[in-house]
Amino acid sequence: MKTMHSIIVCTTLMICSISVVFGYNKAKDGTYYADFNGDGKHDIFLYDKTKGTGVVWGWGGKKWKTLWENNTFRKTWQVHLGDFDGNGKTDMFLYDKAKGHGVVWGWSGKSWSTLWENKTFRKTWQVHVGDFNGDKKSDMFLYDKGKGTGVLYSINPKQKKGKTLWENKTFRKTWDIYPGDITGTGKTALFLYDKKAGDGVVFGWDNKGKFKTLWENKTFRKTWDIYPGDVNGDKKVDLFLYDKKAGTGVLFGWDGKKTFKTLWENKTFRKTWNVFTMVK
Repeated sequence: MKTMHSIIVCTTLMICSISVVFGYNKAKDGTYYADFNGDGKHDIFLYDKTKGTGVVWGWGGKKWKTLWENNTFRKTWQVHLGDFDGNGKTDMFLYDKAKGHGVVWGWSGKSWSTLWENKTFRKTWQVHVGDFNGDKKSDMFLYDKGKGTGVLYSINPKQKKGKTLWENKTFRKTWDIYPGDITGTGKTALFLYDKKAGDGVVFGWDNKGKFKTLWENKTFRKTWDIYPGDVNGDKKVDLFLYDKKAGTGVLFGWDGKKTFKTLWENKTFRKTWNVFTMVK
């Protein structure tokens, strides 16, 4: 099944209590998965935070069927998807910030099993999932803005242990982070954006145990909203840049070498759009 990423713009916003989590089977960079039971079809995870209900729906041919349901599902989970054990099925990383509790769940046939758990997980992490080191398993990039700490973390489901692959305790505290396979190497990179400083950086794994700067612009516009997605279908994640105040939209794509190129630009783009991509 071909992976497709889209950008949708609209002028209305719908809010409800049910979160719908779904995505792409076998995405190249390991970031976007939603085939929970490994049958090659996209499933949907439905999560009602107000009632504490979690449901997995799978397509039965003519209608949805319930593969799993829990009516006492914790109401405070953040849900992140990835293939953490590399078996081709979507796992869930559940994170309760208030309690400092992290759990990775993997599908065991008819239900979920715990692949990893940490009840003393730091309460202040931002979590970004992707295959950063290219080993075909999803990792977690953990970012503590308050302390200026960045960590690349991987789990070993067989040992039910986690491992720190990289850590920087002097990581800039002002980054906004957008993960994706920007360069088309099959590894998830990080687009780091400091709005106040006007600094944009692409950070990628060097295969030697650390990240390196692949691209940087210290005069990057300070007013961009950033939406990543493979807009042109070349297996690389592009950046849709939107300046609401100026009414400018730009599609930025990697040139295959060492920099970005402008694929499209509209300086009279409507200033009132809400933008939705199929990535973030």
